[in-house]
Amino acid sequence: MPTSSAPARARKPLRLVARKPGLAPTAAAVERERAMWGPNPDRRLGAIEEGFYQVGFQFLAHLYAAALGVKPPRQLRKAMMPNQSSIPPIPENEWGAIARRYQAGGNPLALRDEWGQLIDRLVGRLFHQRTQEEASSALAIKAHWLGRARAMSEAPAGEPEHWPEAVSRANKAELYALEWTKTRALEGCRDLAENARHGLMNVLISSREAGEGAGPLARRCFDTFAELNRDWRRLALTETAAAHANGQLAAVDPAEGWEAVWVTAAGACPWCQHWNGRVYQVVAADVPRKDGDTQIWVGKTNYGRSGAAKTRDGRARTAWELYWAAVPCHPNCSCTLSLRRIKHK
Repeated sequence: MPTSSAPARARKPLRLVARKPGLAPTAAAVERERAMWGPNPDRRLGAIEEGFYQVGFQFLAHLYAAALGVKPPRQLRKAMMPNQSSIPPIPENEWGAIARRYQAGGNPLALRDEWGQLIDRLVGRLFHQRTQEEASSALAIKAHWLGRARAMSEAPAGEPEHWPEAVSRANKAELYALEWTKTRALEGCRDLAENARHGLMNVLISSREAGEGAGPLARRCFDTFAELNRDWRRLALTETAAAHANGQLAAVDPAEGWEAVWVTAAGACPWCQHWNGRVYQVVAADVPRKDGDTQIWVGKTNYGRSGAAKTRDGRARTAWELYWAAVPCHPNCSCTLSLRRIKHK
């Protein structure tokens, strides 16, 4: 990913070439283009990713530590940012209350109800919905404006206190992209809190059914935390990339004649390699009958699409079900767009 605002060069640029049946890669799984935990080649975008990730990581690490009544594991404490490393104050009688109630045993139905109340109380203390949602949406918006600035070869978009002024000058496409950027970030945070509730409850029930003690319970909790943490990390990277790309596309007026060149990242998956250098016409999001093979717009996404040629039951997917050119193409996609004016012959 380029670190400057200068347009990146793609290999063998092509112009508005539609994808033909059979040309697309048919690999069952899309390979990651960079390590999920590795640094982003773009330092500023990487800082936004990390900030986005920390919003959910802090919540998860503290929730499971408080549930078990222990300090966050060493590897988690080490990863915490210095200014966020302290665990929010939780009353002493609530710290470890879930683990104590687990060890006391009792009627399964009564245990489930008590665990639910204790989990909800902890989530309420640790997940300040307004704080987490505002933090994640602000970071997503910052990625959006960074993309906008780069598309126009401008200086960095600035700090949050300067955004309201910039938003007031935004055009219709930019406002549309900003609303979606904020909405996606908010939904991601809400899903995280709900998944954490369910994950912890399922661990307690499964461990109790198996007659396990405190040690196995802690291991199950850590495994569940790790899975949720990976999912959140993937979401942070993907949403940051989407916000950045939408910022680029929203910065230009499609009526003036703009196109976007797909620039494949190093180590890209077969899908992204296939699109490298292809040129797509930038169109407005509300244009009817858009052509996904030759056009790109604010909000174009692969949500609901797949990189696998066949479904689990063996049915071959149609072209409408497969990935199309949208940044990011898939989770952890590091490809970028390079915008330029259309040259009229």
